Amino acid sequence: MPNRIDDNGFHRTRYQALRAEIAQRFRDAFGTGIKTDVQSVFGQLISILTYSEDRIASAMQQLLTAFDPYAARGEALSRLATIMGTNRNRGFPPEVTLVITHNSELDIIDEDLRVTDSAGLEYKPLAQIVCDGSESTTARFIATRNSDYRAPAHTVTRITVPVAGVSAVDNPAIATAGQIYEPDVKLRRRLLLSSSQNSSTPEGIARVLSEVPGVTYARVLHNPTGTPDANGLKPHSVLPLVTGGHDNAIAGALITKAVPAGIDYVKPGEIPTLKIESGTWRDTENAKTYTAWFTRIVYTPVQINVSIKKLAGFDAPTHEAEIKSTIVERVKAINRVGKTIYASELYTPTLTNSTHYAIRDITLGETSSIYAACDFNERLVTTASDIGISD
Repeated sequence: MPNRIDDNGFHRTRYQALRAEIAQRFRDAFGTGIKTDVQSVFGQLISILTYSEDRIASAMQQLLTAFDPYAARGEALSRLATIMGTNRNRGFPPEVTLVITHNSELDIIDEDLRVTDSAGLEYKPLAQIVCDGSESTTARFIATRNSDYRAPAHTVTRITVPVAGVSAVDNPAIATAGQIYEPDVKLRRRLLLSSSQNSSTPEGIARVLSEVPGVTYARVLHNPTGTPDANGLKPHSVLPLVTGGHDNAIAGALITKAVPAGIDYVKPGEIPTLKIESGTWRDTENAKTYTAWFTRIVYTPVQINVSIKKLAGFDAPTHEAEIKSTIVERVKAINRVGKTIYASELYTPTLTNSTHYAIRDITLGETSSIYAACDFNERLVTTASDIGISD
């Protein structure tokens, strides 16, 4: 069967099967006695036609894939995102301002200087540092890799690549935020949500909320049934869960673009354990004020305890920072609102160093459990300071 497109997509015929089909066309046209092997004249013509048709099929397949959000990958998905009205979030490293303590006779601090924060993220100077004759100089440093980790004040204090004359470093303020390169799976999810914009589905409402300035996360629970659901939502109601954004801006988006008439909100007191917030929107045409209700995501720190066995060459500052950084990144990768985190999910190939240490056990929470659970409006988070390491 030749290359074709139908309701199920593009179907590409293998080269040998395609050549056999073209050879049969030649026999139908010129008689069954002609030679069609690759050494014959007809055979060479058949091979040339097959090669050309196969190349066209390959180009068509790539073209269709580039416009398919389910199949496009890499830069093809990035270009598709632009066509669909959004862009991939490109990664960039965080920056931090450091106060460098040094010899007063030092004129220039070399760019080879490297410092590390308490989570193990390394920084380098943005440019060569010129001193003014005092015993301290302030300069901007940039992380050596992309990350969304913001080093708290007074945590970038370790010099990992020293420079003569420099004795100490410190960051008086929190680092500026960086950003992790958005992987295909997350970008694809955003693109598929874009088709729901301005619709009354939970996905459509979440999409509208994501467009509100300052909103960094939005999720919508709904109960379309006639009885209360397992989360406590009353019948025919919605519960937007939001992080960031101004109350009234969120309300305006919900009222004017998202939640249709006849669908009620979960309101204060209806779920006793939940803090419900509200915002208002004023209709300038009839001077009426409308209210929308929602709740904020609760970010709850979770303690993680790591038991290790120290091996030869173990260096506490270096290897403990390595373990903490790996676990922090792992929690970010697997975490989502309402998710129970199991200790087994934290064991990854990157959490190994057979030369310097071995992981004995990982537990979560103050009771050293194998898991940490949370409510549907809660997200568990961890930082390097939440991770304890013992041997």
